[in-house]
Amino acid sequence: MLTTPMNSYLLIKNLPLLVDSGLIQVSNDSIGNSKNDSIKILSEHTDNFDLISEIGIEKDSTLTDCQSIHHNINGAYNDISINHEKDGSSNFSINLFSSDDTDNTDNSISFYINLIIFILALAFNIPFKRYFRKKRKGKIISERLHAYCKKYLLLTPYINSGAFLLAFGVLHISKFINHAHGVEIQGLEHDLFGKLFVIMVISSLLIVLFTFFWQKHLVHFKYLEHVFSKEELSKSSHFIKEPRIMFQLMLVQGITTLLPLSIVVFYIFLSLSSANELNIGDINGSHIDILMGNYKKLFSLTDIPANNYSMISNFPYVNSIDTILASFGIISGVIVSIIYILNFVKWQTVQITIPLNSLINKMEQASQTKHYQFATVRTRDEIGQLTEGYNEMASKIMGYIVEIEAMNEGLEQKVKDRTAEIEAQRDEIMAQRDEIEAQRDEIITQRDFVTQQRDVITFQKKEITDSINYALRIQQAILPPDNIVNLYLPQNFIFYQPKDIVCGDFYFVEKINNNIIFAVVDCTGHGVPGALMSVIGFSLLNQAVKVNRISKPSEILKYLDVGVDDILRQSDYESGVSDGMDLAICSLQTAENDSETFELQYAGAFNSLIYINNNELFEIKADKFPIGSNPTGEADNFTNHEVSLSKGSCIYLYSDGYADQFGGENGKKFKYKPLKEMLFLHHQLNVNEQKNIISDTFSKWKEGFEQVDDVLIMGIKV
Repeated sequence: MLTTPMNSYLLIKNLPLLVDSGLIQVSNDSIGNSKNDSIKILSEHTDNFDLISEIGIEKDSTLTDCQSIHHNINGAYNDISINHEKDGSSNFSINLFSSDDTDNTDNSISFYINLIIFILALAFNIPFKRYFRKKRKGKIISERLHAYCKKYLLLTPYINSGAFLLAFGVLHISKFINHAHGVEIQGLEHDLFGKLFVIMVISSLLIVLFTFFWQKHLVHFKYLEHVFSKEELSKSSHFIKEPRIMFQLMLVQGITTLLPLSIVVFYIFLSLSSANELNIGDINGSHIDILMGNYKKLFSLTDIPANNYSMISNFPYVNSIDTILASFGIISGVIVSIIYILNFVKWQTVQITIPLNSLINKMEQASQTKHYQFATVRTRDEIGQLTEGYNEMASKIMGYIVEIEAMNEGLEQKVKDRTAEIEAQRDEIMAQRDEIEAQRDEIITQRDFVTQQRDVITFQKKEITDSINYALRIQQAILPPDNIVNLYLPQNFIFYQPKDIVCGDFYFVEKINNNIIFAVVDCTGHGVPGALMSVIGFSLLNQAVKVNRISKPSEILKYLDVGVDDILRQSDYESGVSDGMDLAICSLQTAENDSETFELQYAGAFNSLIYINNNELFEIKADKFPIGSNPTGEADNFTNHEVSLSKGSCIYLYSDGYADQFGGENGKKFKYKPLKEMLFLHHQLNVNEQKNIISDTFSKWKEGFEQVDDVLIMGIKV
């Protein structure tokens, strides 16, 4: 990778030193009739080192001249070859440090070892190639091949890069042994070998690292899903433990940063020269000007005797040829560095972004479909642990969903059993009809007496009815007036239909600061008893909200729970009254600065909350204990729920009267599921149209049947 430009630089850089060392001697001799430079190779320098010196002979030299030079030099040294080009020029090469038989033997051993390593690595990788070729073509894969790939796929980066590392190690050890066994190795040869050896080691390590990260990227982000199943990839137990992401990033930054810096530093230091290396005898002022340039003005050289600048002769400088060569070398090194940086940054980025994007997609799918899918675990670092944790969470949530569905099935079975019991009771009632008819005659005989009493009862009924009608006026007076409700909740409807004249259901609307408190309350019973309980409930709500300024729904319920217990003396067992009330209460934070979102808090006692947000219906279940009926005197802890609503969302509070009403063709209850479907179907209409639909549906449903309970539904569009 970087060896070729660096080796070339080392060769050219040390050619002058080869001349100085006597390995190459240049003299002016006459060959034939033309005067040219002849080259004498000293045969006594036959040290073992692989260095090829290319020296060109110009076109105007004759073939006789080349042959003469070849004859003279080849007599002293055998590794010389002359090549004649088509354009008439010639060149010859001199192997200054040839290898002997021992070197050839060592090289053969290293060659065969590397050949064995190559064959073993090839044999290791061939099954993977067969597996993916069959996978791509849709062919049947044997269990043995699949088991092999599953067992060793995650090890391929380590094994393949390890094979490279072992092969390079064998090669470098062979080179080192050859150099160590060489005879009469000069200092120049030793220095050249040391530099070349360091270059080869660095290049080998870079190749090994590049192979490792490249293979790791392919395995974890291209091949993984084709070998392992989704269930296996939901956990990281089968992965090899990896270092932390911070360490991986530091390693990649080290490789991509130190590589270009080492190249630049190498060429800078290699380009440095000094006057002493040129064997300049006496350094004069002109030499000083070249060595120091304009900086000469900053120093005083008067104290140094004339022509005695040995200290200055050691100053390093960079000549023009070294500058040009270093520039080419640095450019080639930077190109290689850019390739490394682009690949390593891409691989490291993919290692982080792909798992995170996969997690985000799975979460979005879960929020939209309510179905959790496992995300693929690709590594065993922090991101792999995060993905595995998400999979465990998803598995538990799906388990909870299955349990809830099983519970719902059990409840449906109980409803069926209860329905069968009711039907059995109906048969029993029919059997008693005959007995009732037998008693009819007796009743007829008593009719006259009843007729006499009728007038009395009619009179009493009128007085009772008048009293109840007046009580109705009182009850209506305590309910929030329409103008107040419309002021606080501009888009609302209230479907309010008592079973009798007075009602046990009531609604409540009040504003505290920026919070609008509204509730739908279902007191125990209906008629006069329910109305009395409604007065108690409304009074307690007024105290909690308007007097005590409580705005949190769960705290309001707790206040009501204690208040009902105190008023009816339920904990003292004195009154014997265990009545209470069911309700749903909300606190809606009013919008500020035309905000598009609203914060809603809810708490409930048996009465749930239904809201439709972004065209999707949600239900928040109420706590399964009522207000009041606390024999111990301790208040229940109600759950406070918080949700965010977008503009245009709908909120529905209701009592159980609508869902419990008998009617229809079969005389069954209306139930909650059709109620939810009706609310969702018409939620985009304005509130008045929704109220009309709810009213018409109820009237048609109970046609021919008596109303069984008070009915109250409050709808609000934010």
